[in-house]
Amino acid sequence: MVVALRAHPAGAPPEAPATRPVTTGALAAAAVAGSGAWVRDARAELVPVRLRAGYVRREVDPVLDRAARELDARGRGDARRMTARDVRDARFTVTRWRTGYPQADVDALLARVALALGD
Repeated sequence: MVVALRAHPAGAPPEAPATRPVTTGALAAAAVAGSGAWVRDARAELVPVRLRAGYVRREVDPVLDRAARELDARGRGDARRMTARDVRDARFTVTRWRTGYPQADVDALLARVALALGD
């Protein structure tokens, strides 16, 4: 099954789950600096789940890697290759039996990435 990202009102990023914040103040500061490091750090904080719905990791990881590289490139003043729309249009397979990333955490992280990429 493939699902779309959850829509959030007025394009605002959702709040991260209270039990496991995806972005800290330091990560947000790095985002402003035009670095993809905060995306890599936030991905490292994603706790894989099993036997409950989650996005397939091998589908999520390349999108987050590409976004981190894009933010790094923008920090150096390089041309754009990935847009916020690319992030919003990302689709992932939901799994229960294989290890996946929690859907709410991935959705929250991707909403923040889309904001950082802007358009």
